[in-house]
Amino acid sequence: MAVLINSGGICIDIARCKGIIILYRVVGLKRRAARQKVIIHRRGKRVNRLFSRRQERRGGMGAARKPDGEGVSLKNRISQSLGVGKVICRLISSWLLLSLINSLTGAGKFDELSFAQNTPISASALIFAMIFAGLTALSAWERRHNTDSWALAAAGMGCALTWLTNYRDTSNRAGFCLACIVFVLLVLAYFIKENRRFICRTATKIRLFLDSSGVAAAICAAVLALVMFAFISVVTVMRYQNFSSPNFDFGLFVNMFHNMSKTGLPLVTSERDALMSHFAVHISPIYYLLLPFYMLIPSPITLQLGQAAVVALGMIAAYLLAKRMGLKNSGALAACAVYAFYPALSTGCFYDLHENCFLAVCLLFTFYFYESKKYLPMYIFAALTLCVKEDAAVYIIIFAVYVLISASGIRRIHGAVLGAVSAGYFAFCVYMLQKFGQGVMSYRYENFIPDGSQGLLGAVRTLFVNPGYILTQLFATSDASGQKIIYLLLMMLPVGFLPLLTKKPSRWLLCTPILLNLLTMYNYQYQISYQYGFGISAFLIYAMILNLSDMRSAPPQRCGSVRLANAAVGIALVSCLCIYSSYVVQNAASQVKRYSLNYETYAEMNAILDEIPSDASLCVSSMLLAHVADRSEVYEAEVHEISEEGGYTEYVALDMRSGNTELLQKYLDLGYTPFAGSQELVMVLKL
Repeated sequence: MAVLINSGGICIDIARCKGIIILYRVVGLKRRAARQKVIIHRRGKRVNRLFSRRQERRGGMGAARKPDGEGVSLKNRISQSLGVGKVICRLISSWLLLSLINSLTGAGKFDELSFAQNTPISASALIFAMIFAGLTALSAWERRHNTDSWALAAAGMGCALTWLTNYRDTSNRAGFCLACIVFVLLVLAYFIKENRRFICRTATKIRLFLDSSGVAAAICAAVLALVMFAFISVVTVMRYQNFSSPNFDFGLFVNMFHNMSKTGLPLVTSERDALMSHFAVHISPIYYLLLPFYMLIPSPITLQLGQAAVVALGMIAAYLLAKRMGLKNSGALAACAVYAFYPALSTGCFYDLHENCFLAVCLLFTFYFYESKKYLPMYIFAALTLCVKEDAAVYIIIFAVYVLISASGIRRIHGAVLGAVSAGYFAFCVYMLQKFGQGVMSYRYENFIPDGSQGLLGAVRTLFVNPGYILTQLFATSDASGQKIIYLLLMMLPVGFLPLLTKKPSRWLLCTPILLNLLTMYNYQYQISYQYGFGISAFLIYAMILNLSDMRSAPPQRCGSVRLANAAVGIALVSCLCIYSSYVVQNAASQVKRYSLNYETYAEMNAILDEIPSDASLCVSSMLLAHVADRSEVYEAEVHEISEEGGYTEYVALDMRSGNTELLQKYLDLGYTPFAGSQELVMVLKL
């Protein structure tokens, strides 16, 4: 029944309106159902396609557990394995595998033009064809995985590591190393693209296993520490056994520790050609921590092993710091791996013994206790850092400034205390060295001192007044070689540039210690093969852990931060592995090879030196000094001065391997006569 309502001349049929509304609802439901059917149909077709592909890989419908390839004809499998992309990848893999075979079996050095020239081109072509055919057969047989990408990754990594461990041109080593890093990253990027699902699944399993098992993580960290200790020990001990450790900087420390064990004082005669305290050159009381071990086993090898152990112990601090910042076991192990294979930490030990080796472990423990809010042990390790060297105070001052800027409350007070104490200690050390010692080595920053007499004050004035000049010196070198840029890359790539990947500008202060090595013209400071990178390495690893923790703890909607963190960690590990292979593994292998080829010669040289009485005064060549420095009075023959007033020693021992005839004649003219040895190895003279 229709009801008509008259409202202002407008008639509305209520029943008719309800019918229209119901009709529209029905039509809308039908349309919605139709759209849903289309969506379901499309999804069904997609699922069917995926199911078909999966079944095709497994052998077709109704053959769930059949071996790969069963149910697919041989012709189809071969044709599918001959796609353009797969063929190109296979050709590159075959080429790299051929190169790897030649590098491992060929005569000569791969970096020489004459390498592999004696190999007939027909034989190389045959081997290449056989490798290509084998990879093609493997690709046709194994359809579950992209075997071509696996072959490319294996061949690329094998070639890169083989090249890096056998490259001998030290002048171009850094550039070649960087090129290999780029090459390996490109190969791994392709491998990850082709095996993304497998890699994600495997990485997830490994991460879950490590995160759920503290024992497994501890074992992995211990293995990394042992690897680091072993390589440092092999290189340094073999250098000593091979008579490659000169007076500077090993023989003088052997002499110092001998005197410390007898008198308790850091006295040395071979450093400045006179009896003096080493603390007149560098104020380093931290050396007393090694003294008990030397007194237990008084040998130069004890000092080398002690240094290796000190550096490896820093991994404990890195692991604890990573765990304190919220990283799981897998993330903490990644930080440990970076520390273990960080090139500057290992290569810093290769020029024998230096107090700088204590910087990494002391600084990292200082950072850990600060983050743990345990301020008493923080002050203890900060004090130990100050005891390393007079300029170690600069590192604590930088850390104090970072705390003052980034923290608040009680932490800011502790930062102020650290900064004030460190600045006061640095001023005290400078005064003592200027007043009673050999002075501060300000000549290393002479490019900032217009008048040499101004010393450090002149450098500070330049830094404060003329910041533009700082930029001119940042990457300037004496020979325009670009070594500082290479040094920066060799320091930042092993941490994946993570110290810079932060939205907190205060953390960029943790990267400023590297300026200490970039602003100088003293070329040893901007090379990773010397001892000047220990403190910088600690700061960079600290900043890496902080930023990695922030990126890993980002909310789910910021998944890009996690991906960036994973990519940075991957770059860091690849860079560490490549640079470590070139600078550490190669050095260790060469030292072992040298000793194995010449150990009889070295035994004869030691026998000759053993004929010298242990309590006699001695003047000896630099490369021999460490082997006879366990005596009260020993001097370096190349710089020792003899006059009518004195300077004569009871014995003289000269290294004759390089034909040192002029120096031999000098001492013969002074009245020395042959005592033992030969003019081919070692000549010992007696007054």
